[in-house]
Amino acid sequence: MSPTTLSSTQSPTTLMNNAHRSLLASLAAVAMSIPLGASAQAATDTANLAPVVVSAQRYETDLNDVPASIDVISGEMIKRRNIKRLSDVLRLVANTYVYNDGGSYNTAIAVRGIGNEIPFTEPAVSVFIDGVPYSGNVSDFDLHDVARIEVLRGPQSTLYGQNTLAGAINIVSLPARAQGWQSSVSAELGNLQQLGASASFKGAWIPGKLGLSVDLGHRQNDGYLTNTTTDHDDAAAEAHQRFRAVLDAAVTDRLDAALTVDYHRDEGAKTDAIMKDRYDFARATDPDELRKSTQTALRLNWQGDRVAFSSITGLRDVTLDLDDVMVQVAGADTSNLINTDEDALFQEFRWVKPKSNSRLGWQLGAYFSDKTFDLQQTYSIPAFSATQLFDHTQESQRTEGYGQVDWAVVPPLTLTLGGRFSQVTRTVTHRYDGGPFGAYATEGDVKEDFNNSVGRLALTYAFENNASVYVSFSQGYKPGTARSGALSEADLFLPSEESNTVEIGAKGTQGKLSYAVSLFHTDYDNRHTFYNSNDGLPITEAIPEATAAGAEASLQFAVDQRWQLYGRAGYLTTEFGSHVLTGSTVDIEGNEFRDSPEWTLALGSDFNTALPNGWLFFINGDLSYRSSAYGNVANIAVSENDAYTLLDASIGVEKDALTFTLTGKNLTDQFYFVTTAMNDGTGAPGAPRTVLLEATYRF
Repeated sequence: MSPTTLSSTQSPTTLMNNAHRSLLASLAAVAMSIPLGASAQAATDTANLAPVVVSAQRYETDLNDVPASIDVISGEMIKRRNIKRLSDVLRLVANTYVYNDGGSYNTAIAVRGIGNEIPFTEPAVSVFIDGVPYSGNVSDFDLHDVARIEVLRGPQSTLYGQNTLAGAINIVSLPARAQGWQSSVSAELGNLQQLGASASFKGAWIPGKLGLSVDLGHRQNDGYLTNTTTDHDDAAAEAHQRFRAVLDAAVTDRLDAALTVDYHRDEGAKTDAIMKDRYDFARATDPDELRKSTQTALRLNWQGDRVAFSSITGLRDVTLDLDDVMVQVAGADTSNLINTDEDALFQEFRWVKPKSNSRLGWQLGAYFSDKTFDLQQTYSIPAFSATQLFDHTQESQRTEGYGQVDWAVVPPLTLTLGGRFSQVTRTVTHRYDGGPFGAYATEGDVKEDFNNSVGRLALTYAFENNASVYVSFSQGYKPGTARSGALSEADLFLPSEESNTVEIGAKGTQGKLSYAVSLFHTDYDNRHTFYNSNDGLPITEAIPEATAAGAEASLQFAVDQRWQLYGRAGYLTTEFGSHVLTGSTVDIEGNEFRDSPEWTLALGSDFNTALPNGWLFFINGDLSYRSSAYGNVANIAVSENDAYTLLDASIGVEKDALTFTLTGKNLTDQFYFVTTAMNDGTGAPGAPRTVLLEATYRF
């Protein structure tokens, strides 16, 4: 079934495509190359780029002063593009992407080839919202009220913790209003039966003292996959709900407090058993998945004359239900029923003295958490007349202390020294009944301790013209963990994953132009990975030696006040050391990491101009490219995911309280896999061409 044929079977698709197909076909070309007349008309306008402030050092500072490879996506850019999900943002960032094995249960962010390949384990790239960790089994979710998103590449363990082995995503929200009230409502309609509505309320109950921000939304679509067995053309239908409330109080002149409640509900599942250039599959039942995530956090910030103190206390609960998700082993349907529940309590204390105009800045912190993860799984394999049962509980207590010093040794040369010590205790109870594959159960609780120290050293030389060069050495750490699919006592625990990264870079802002470039090399010990053995069993393993190296470059240019261009590029090469995979005779020496494209590129343009009667017109376009990558560490040819290019664009008008935005995704209607399956050449397909019209009213 062709993408066009599939889309035309949806009634909203027919309406939207007939009305807008020709418009959107030309929209991208217009967005990527604005007519010369527009730029010539505004040639006399000044367009110097403003400094970019980031929180990458856990306090606000100029982007050009941070010795790390960072891309920043502004909230305005997200708004103008009508971006809904975190994964859509990360597609525009070099050497960064979200891979998806067919559903939320194994969706993970990857940076420089390192993600979370093993389902139900802690991430290698963690997400933080206003300093609060938002990880666990949640790697992709709907965005709302975003001021900016900072993508930090390379180990961030010394400041952000042990589960930032490859990087960190720092999301900064818009603050609650100190004065007055502002509200907005939005409605959206698109092909594939896309429907959505959202509302936002933000203001001050007590001006200057107590503010409230509330955001809620719902989105749904009928999906783009057809189950030919059940005759359902909405086999991957989705529904997403979100709710976020922030109560922000100025307790005293020096003490602020913020109570945040986040809730996400994601329903609907894709399948990774789709043939290339197809949007259909044949299974006895449709995939069904429900993920619910709730997080409550209390943030306290005290500002002294020289030193600031902060406290973050949080509770998180994530549940996941996968019912009758169908995959294939040895050519036969299998059923995979999974129920998980993750509960976590965490506490962080931090003291900060920013360097600012002095020669010395520092911060000290402590972090504590207690997390319990429960999993029950029934995995039926008709081809082997087998049913595998897993009952797994893992409790983790984590204690960490960290610190960093930024010292202007001889201005403008700054030395950064950082370190972190962590201690993790895992307590596991585990039962496995594999039918003909055997059985294994722990005798009561099994405990394992993982202790580690990591460090960071960086030198930054700042020039007077808002430019800098840096060199850094950073260590990353991800503690060992229990395998939820362990088949014996010997393979119950994976060892800790560690990394050492050397990076050099340069960045700066010169009038209309900002730039950044970095080169890196990383050595990994015990690289965690996941694959299927020759007999179809899922295997998790730690590869003793692996390396990754590459480069990132970004460029932003303001043609004038109305027109800006950007470009980002990432190059990555990965390689395993000598190692024979368990259950096979394959030595993966020299092989690439799973889902690690050599090239990632993004090019874009933003243009806006005033229209008569007070209207503002805006248009933008984005071209993103990902080169081919293998779906397993054995690098078998059938698992290779083809290279693909996606073209997106938006066009809209705005006046006072009204905004109308028409957005097109994958305008060329290219078929592509988000990720390939490991052994049979199938995969999880991305969406075909989608069109979405959104109207927003502010009052």
